[in-house]
Amino acid sequence: MLRSLVGSEMCIRDRAFQGESGESDFAEYCSYSLPAVAQVLGPERWKELDDAFNTLLKEVSWKVRRCLAYSLHEVAQVVGQDISEKSLIPAFETFLKDLDEVKLGVMLNVDKFFAVLSTNTRERYVPTLCNVPVESENWRLRNVVAAKLGELARLVSPQVAKGPVADIILKLLDDSVTEVRTSTFHSCGQLLLHLHGTPYYDEFAQQVEALASRSSFQGRQMFAYIF
Repeated sequence: MLRSLVGSEMCIRDRAFQGESGESDFAEYCSYSLPAVAQVLGPERWKELDDAFNTLLKEVSWKVRRCLAYSLHEVAQVVGQDISEKSLIPAFETFLKDLDEVKLGVMLNVDKFFAVLSTNTRERYVPTLCNVPVESENWRLRNVVAAKLGELARLVSPQVAKGPVADIILKLLDDSVTEVRTSTFHSCGQLLLHLHGTPYYDEFAQQVEALASRSSFQGRQMFAYIF
């Protein structure tokens, strides 16, 4: 059974791009099963899957890429930090430049993916993640990012978190969509806790406390929800 699964993953290199439309049921099946195959093989045999993974990453069908994006954190947890930073970070960068459907997949579990990476790597990519909601008109994508910012802040140093993470949280608190603002409340509270006891706390706390003095009830309500 294992030999059959590995064989399916390996031969994807020759079959992934079949068909004029790029739609490949076989490629989608392989992308769906890849995390399980990786878990059975273990990090020691990742090289046997690396070529297939990179081929799937270039698949024309966005459904295949979306499937890989949703499971990127699972593969990272299996292969560990070193392989993730060498083989999965390029995929992560590709997903963030892809369609919103693919971006959404990787953002839903970005905190779990980041937890596998080294602190330096996390901190290098935090600004990139914070730009995702700025560059998107898709409120559902902004909503997912808003909900993840607090967890991401806890995975980096307060010095890094007080910069791009704090800035995008304050921006999302003024988002035009209620669901996005609501998701930001919890992340804002998590960031306040992360910064507490550091030189960066007072400045951010004052910016959040300013919500209580807004003329609109909406701003004052946000302050109550956060604190």
